[in-house]
Amino acid sequence: EALTTFLSLHPDHTRVADAFFLRATARRGLGEVEGALSDYDAYLVARPGRIDSYIEEWSGDLLAASGRHLEAAARYQAAACQPRLGSPALMHIKASRAFLDGQDASSALSSADLALQTAPDDFTRASANLYAGRALVALEDAQAGYARWLESVEKYPGARDTYLALIDL
Repeated sequence: EALTTFLSLHPDHTRVADAFFLRATARRGLGEVEGALSDYDAYLVARPGRIDSYIEEWSGDLLAASGRHLEAAARYQAAACQPRLGSPALMHIKASRAFLDGQDASSALSSADLALQTAPDDFTRASANLYAGRALVALEDAQAGYARWLESVEKYPGARDTYLALIDL
């Protein structure tokens, strides 16, 4: 309530962006998805270019958890296009998983391929192959899907998602 009062009484204050961020975080913790998304979006307007990738990722996480998979995938794709520490591969993997959950196997495959191209390590490559394989199977190209999973088994045997790919095989 204090943050809401602050925002209504001081809409031009230099700390408005901080208030939106803090209120979004509180709302996220309380499970208030729409309020958190609104505040995250307001933060992006108030302070663009700072932590946009992370705000988009957290928004995607909220949407995915509430079953709005295709909206989540769009947020993850936006996060992948913004500067962040490390590789954008994780955002592409999250997008691929969200597309699969949203029944868009073609987009899931594209996102998994982007993850594979930007993957910084074998664990990420195994994850990309897991989701690419699942997308290919959903697109009724089981042999290509199996090939992706087998590649992970052969090249990335220590990765957790290789084990999941082995189960899918």
